[in-house]
Amino acid sequence: MQVRFEATGTLAALTQILYALDAAPEVSGLLLLTCDDNGFSAETLDPVLRRLAKPVFGGIFPRIIFGREHFARGSIVVGLPVRPDVHIIEKLSDPALDIDRAAANLADLRNAQGTLLVFVDGFARRIGDLIGALFDHLGLGMNQIGGGTGSLSLRQKPCVICNAGLQQDVALLAHLQIDSSIGTGHGWSPISDSIKVTAARQNTIHSLNYRPALEVYREIVGAHGGIAPSPENFFAVAKAYPFGIYKLGSEVVVRDPISVGADGSLTCVGEVASGSFVHILHGEAQALIAAAGKAAQGACAGGKTGQLRLFIDCISRVLFLGERFAEELAAVQGSEPLIGVLAIGEICNDGRDYPEFLNKTAVLGLFASP
Repeated sequence: MQVRFEATGTLAALTQILYALDAAPEVSGLLLLTCDDNGFSAETLDPVLRRLAKPVFGGIFPRIIFGREHFARGSIVVGLPVRPDVHIIEKLSDPALDIDRAAANLADLRNAQGTLLVFVDGFARRIGDLIGALFDHLGLGMNQIGGGTGSLSLRQKPCVICNAGLQQDVALLAHLQIDSSIGTGHGWSPISDSIKVTAARQNTIHSLNYRPALEVYREIVGAHGGIAPSPENFFAVAKAYPFGIYKLGSEVVVRDPISVGADGSLTCVGEVASGSFVHILHGEAQALIAAAGKAAQGACAGGKTGQLRLFIDCISRVLFLGERFAEELAAVQGSEPLIGVLAIGEICNDGRDYPEFLNKTAVLGLFASP
């Protein structure tokens, strides 16, 4: 794999790298990870993408990771030695979309070898439905890794990259004939008793224990941290207090609340089912850093080595850890080059547990030689 990083965030610099790798005979496809602060739009980036002869896929993220640093501007391009098989599912939030049928159309991948990279519009609804449908039709035979694209502005806009240009409200699935191993960890712990989700729709929680969701959340978080979340300070406070959904036989699935509705509802990154039970979680910096190390250990279990490390980490983890995020990056280093993104949610299927759309979680993929 050929990895190219450029830190200027300019379209001219990115175009030069893309066209050079596109012309290289040993390159069969392109993975493009780029930053929202670059300011790329469909009007500027689409003509560049449409001129590429080889498949290109990826996304725009709040930040990217290269080596031991993370960047709010710049781009990473990986020249792949195998040709990616790219599929797009459009209108992901549309209630009329038959997600099961869309996943069934990928059934030819059920017995495929290699790895499935999944990039979704992080602010699309029904991401959980998609992950469930992929499990139903593809099973656990192939590792999946990816994340939610998007912006810290919390505004939905075109952010998934393919040859047709920037796409919004879509899921992109790219199959690579490259084996991988994957590890995960999050480090968050419960600070509340179990709370029933008494009303929810897709990724919005309307009531908890039959009371407005913000009211219950504010009481618990305010008592623990001394600062009660309100519509004005919500994002700043909530980054330290996600929800945890307990599932039998697997680690807690974290859900990140990101905004408050006028009715006191809480909107999360990813769905929360009505009738489910959640806890409010909190974390200490050292526990989160250790969890990232656990993810690296899981991916490298048995002394495995590879050609590339792909780190899909949550943007809210760096906001929470601040300067100590450098320790998290140090915890996932190895002998292979490390690239990654700080995403709006993480996607993982390690071939053992039910695949999930995760929040506030560290996911490391180790890619072998093709």
